[in-house]
Amino acid sequence: MNTYTSVRGRKPVVLIDGAPVTSTLNDTARELNLLDPESIRRIEVIPGSSALYGNSAGAGFINFVTKGGDRGPLNMRTEVGAEIAGEHARGDGVSPSIRQTFSGTTGNFDYRVSGMYKRIKDFYDADGNVIPPQLGSGIQDSDVKSVVAKVGYNFGRQRIEGSFSYFDQPADIKWAVRNGNIATGVPASAIPAVPQPGQIDESNRAKVGNLVYSNPAIFDTSTSFRAQAYYVDTVSWFQYALNRFPLFPEAPSGQSGNITKKTGARFDMNTPMRSFLPVDGTILWGFDLMRDDTKIPLVDGRQFGIPQVLDSKAIFVQLQMNLTKRLKLSAGIRQEDSDLHVTDYFSVFTRAHITGGLLNFKTHPGNAGLVFSLTDSLDLYGGWSQGFDIQQTSQAFRSWPVDINLAQTKPPANVIDSYEAGIRYTGNGFKGSLGVYQIESSNGISYVFNAATPQEPRAVIAPDQVRGVEAILDYNGLENWNLGVTYAKSASHRPARRRTRNTSSGRAPSCARSCSGRATATPFPTRCRAASTRATCTRSRPWTCPRASSSRRTWSWHSACATSSTGTTTRTTPRASTPTTTI
Repeated sequence: MNTYTSVRGRKPVVLIDGAPVTSTLNDTARELNLLDPESIRRIEVIPGSSALYGNSAGAGFINFVTKGGDRGPLNMRTEVGAEIAGEHARGDGVSPSIRQTFSGTTGNFDYRVSGMYKRIKDFYDADGNVIPPQLGSGIQDSDVKSVVAKVGYNFGRQRIEGSFSYFDQPADIKWAVRNGNIATGVPASAIPAVPQPGQIDESNRAKVGNLVYSNPAIFDTSTSFRAQAYYVDTVSWFQYALNRFPLFPEAPSGQSGNITKKTGARFDMNTPMRSFLPVDGTILWGFDLMRDDTKIPLVDGRQFGIPQVLDSKAIFVQLQMNLTKRLKLSAGIRQEDSDLHVTDYFSVFTRAHITGGLLNFKTHPGNAGLVFSLTDSLDLYGGWSQGFDIQQTSQAFRSWPVDINLAQTKPPANVIDSYEAGIRYTGNGFKGSLGVYQIESSNGISYVFNAATPQEPRAVIAPDQVRGVEAILDYNGLENWNLGVTYAKSASHRPARRRTRNTSSGRAPSCARSCSGRATATPFPTRCRAASTRATCTRSRPWTCPRASSSRRTWSWHSACATSSTGTTTRTTPRASTPTTTI
């Protein structure tokens, strides 16, 4: 069982029956563990961005399509099994499971209901030692309970389909981790856990509801129509950490969680181009709405991260056209308007005041691609797609070292451009492809080691690139067998940035602007503001404190300078940030 994956070096958006379960506002790394695998009919993987979906981060989409009802009368299936972890068979390493499924068709109705229970026990390595639990994953020594139901009704050529999935996985407080030593070759080991006051079980719970209406010929035309409404409710609790908040001696420890409630709707129509133009192709067009309400609390009631509510609306158009017999074009554009409501926050890491407000993001990512068929079996392809995501505002600013006003700072959206090219072959039972790609981010967030607070990485916001190559070869020429091999390699780097030269007057370049002797710099190169009173400023790279004299001072992310109303400059040291969970 896994809690994290990547597509082309970036985290994709995960959907269940088209409902986005990936948290838009806080990365929980739990979305791959929200569904019983036996209930999955197929998995759709779309690398890059698409006009149909937003907030893709340029990585792509993984859509888990659940099974529907079987044809024919009621079919009942019971499965009982067990899994053994490692080569040492012992009772506490055997994970039993039971699954019951009801499926069938009655008249115009089809239905499927599946329930599963599984007890996941200890994991062992090849030497028979208990593998330490992955912090915050909530997988080892857990009870998994899952229910997936889907019902559909056909009337004429139209169909209404509803689905619901429930997943709950609490984990016992059984093992803790004793850190190893890489330098001496000592591995990490599992030791018995000692429950702490106020500590609860790590857990992962999700409820996903879907309602879909489809009509292949709306209003007796050649245009098909599909409408979807969805509801997603996820609750996760991560590991308990001692002395995570040393600036609060009355409550220095805590256990964080994530609560996300998401509702949305999507309406799309697919129109054949032959209905109004003498060319072959289709136009997919429509609009969607989404609301994401995310809170990041501690078990004791404090806020671990910044509460946020996102309201977004978008329109989209995606074109598929045959330019010639051998040349095909795909192009699309999406216009998205998002309002992010950020709640004021008092940092439990630095005691800094994070002032929220309304942040508006307007983006119009596009995509275009060509496929040229050299033969009936061999194609050349190339394309560009653009995606975006709203920055992980909570993770970037929850441990900000000084007071900051986000409504005035206005963190920008991250725009991602993806380029790819390659060749693919289909024939004689083989299906394969070889391609290269490059992904560029305008404002990517990365987390780097901070020696002052080893367990709390500092966020760095800057352009970045990912380049890679991938090869896939499948063979299905054998009855009841599918053979395949894949190879992928990627590397990321940050483009070199031109160093800003200090001026002789000692003024801060680019972002900081003087205003009657007062100035403020922000963590983004193009975002500036002036203050009417004394202001503080921070920067993730060397910067120059604004002052009238010719002397210069520089500071980095975890230091600040302040300019008073008299124009004098003082060097200040903000409150130190503290260890946090990595979520």
